[in-house]
Amino acid sequence: MISKKLNEIFNCNSLFVKEINVPKLSNKNSIPKIIPNYVFEESKLNDVLIYLAGTYSDGLYLYGPQGCGKTSFINQIASRLNWSVEECTLCNKSDITELIGFNTIIDGQLRYVYGPLTRAMINGSILIVNEIDTVSAGDLTILNDVIEGRPLTILSNNGQKIYPHPCFRIIATANTNGQGDHTGQYIGTRLFNAAFLDRWRFMKFEYSKDDFEFAILKRSHKTIRDETIKLLVKFANVIRANFAEENNTELTISTSVSTRILLKILSIYASIEDLSMQRAISIAFLSRYSDSEQLYLNRMMSDIFGLDPYTEKMSQNILEKQDKLKEDNTKEKEEVVVKKTRRKTSK
Repeated sequence: MISKKLNEIFNCNSLFVKEINVPKLSNKNSIPKIIPNYVFEESKLNDVLIYLAGTYSDGLYLYGPQGCGKTSFINQIASRLNWSVEECTLCNKSDITELIGFNTIIDGQLRYVYGPLTRAMINGSILIVNEIDTVSAGDLTILNDVIEGRPLTILSNNGQKIYPHPCFRIIATANTNGQGDHTGQYIGTRLFNAAFLDRWRFMKFEYSKDDFEFAILKRSHKTIRDETIKLLVKFANVIRANFAEENNTELTISTSVSTRILLKILSIYASIEDLSMQRAISIAFLSRYSDSEQLYLNRMMSDIFGLDPYTEKMSQNILEKQDKLKEDNTKEKEEVVVKKTRRKTSK
């Protein structure tokens, strides 16, 4: 193992953990790529480094809304520590063999291929299990022993026992905390039992505060004016404030907007000359909303960014479409009334 001085690596003098042991580099391809302008939130950085410095027979469970940077946060820490990462994304049809390994034919011979869990245990890597709350706790019981530091027994490989490397760590990411989804945003997520949840320490991720989110966006797109980025953050906060999960007023937005989406908007805006911010927003994600939501968001864009011909035209098209639907519904009701009147007259 190699000792790393954290204050120097992260250029921060207020870290609780000063040094950390990482495995010797064995496979450069498993080291995440560094994003030079990545911004770390200090409190979260401290909590993750405390876990990586030494587990207490537990895993680290990160949960929060989509696109708030859970997985990238871990990858960027690992990239700076030169700590290898094994990553997999689960779904409701995932099989445990995807994590452990499986038998397959290679060069005409039956061979056993290790999965990300097994490779991480052998090499002392960080295993990132994304979307863990899409799989039932019963299917994940194999993780209980390895989280607590016990060996993994691979029955399909002649009962081979894999003992965990001292640097092996397991980190899960999810949109829920294992207690179910109360927002209606994450259909298909599961409830975990208490025995499974007891084996994790939890960290809640949320969308960053204004100044921090501004720093993230600015470092990723240095050529874009500060004022433009501040207005985009303001627009995002309008959506978040009216998101159904956080607002009990009649006017609610069905889906919030993530930092990931904001980065996408800025990438589109910066890549095409003379493209308005309103048009970039529309291209990036606006069509996911209903017509009435789009009308509201178009008005917000006009208030924040100013009038834009494309946005105005889009709103006009939606209004015309709604008027046409109302007209068709009125005609349909009138036809029904006429038919009923004729039936009564004929009788």
